[in-house]
Amino acid sequence: MLRLSIVIYAIPYFENEVCFIPPCARSSASHKGIEPAAFISISEFARYMIPDEHGESTICNIYYDTPDFRLIRRSLEKPVYKEKLRLRSYGTASKDEKVFLELKKKYKGIVYKRRISLNCDEAQEILENGERLTENSQIAKEINYFLDFYGDIFPAVYLCYDRTAY
Repeated sequence: MLRLSIVIYAIPYFENEVCFIPPCARSSASHKGIEPAAFISISEFARYMIPDEHGESTICNIYYDTPDFRLIRRSLEKPVYKEKLRLRSYGTASKDEKVFLELKKKYKGIVYKRRISLNCDEAQEILENGERLTENSQIAKEINYFLDFYGDIFPAVYLCYDRTAY
């Protein structure tokens, strides 16, 4: 069955995915007795959606972990609470371009995103040279606490993909 995942954001980046089966797919499927995915293409479905202001973009992520892979091992255990740190850019980032240092926390199936915008050079100083965020916001304090708690972290995974945002 065709499902569209819609991500809803609110400050502080509370993420909730809502699965939606478009009415056009539901009505066509019900009288033909077949699953919508068997006859509706993404391009056909896109006629019913309007891309948001980001439209098509390339998302680049670097996920960080400890030398003993503590974060991913914990995540694989499916705990009630887990967290991870990533650096995200929209497109390939260069020295003075904006990136997002993001702390993702998942508690009882709900994802909370806490992120700060900074330039690529600043992010490098923090993540590679042990510096800390100087901003005095709650989000900066949470990211700094994460960095202090886990200590020596390194870029463990690079993930890049193209996305069309609706």
